[in-house]
Amino acid sequence: MRIHQDTNHELVKLNRDDIIFIKSDSDYTEVVTTSINYLTAEPLKEWLVKLDDAFEQAHKSYIVNTTHLKKISHNKIHLSLNQVIPIGRAFKKHFMEKVLK
Repeated sequence: MRIHQDTNHELVKLNRDDIIFIKSDSDYTEVVTTSINYLTAEPLKEWLVKLDDAFEQAHKSYIVNTTHLKKISHNKIHLSLNQVIPIGRAFKKHFMEKVLK
């Protein structure tokens, strides 16, 4: 998988398994991996098209790699490397159904 363009205008090849989550933040999207974070201008909706079933949108600003899921507590998702992100109300039911399969 590749990020088409990061902030340094480079193409970067990523291993899908290394991606922990992807966060949209106004003009940029941050791809958080097990080793380094990348910034790209691609919106979340484009990432959803590229990624496989291990990835699920959990919030309007977050896509989660469910293989890095450690636990869900109330409205928080705990991921690898002690990352904690919110679950959006609009996404919670679908996210929970997918995780419980």
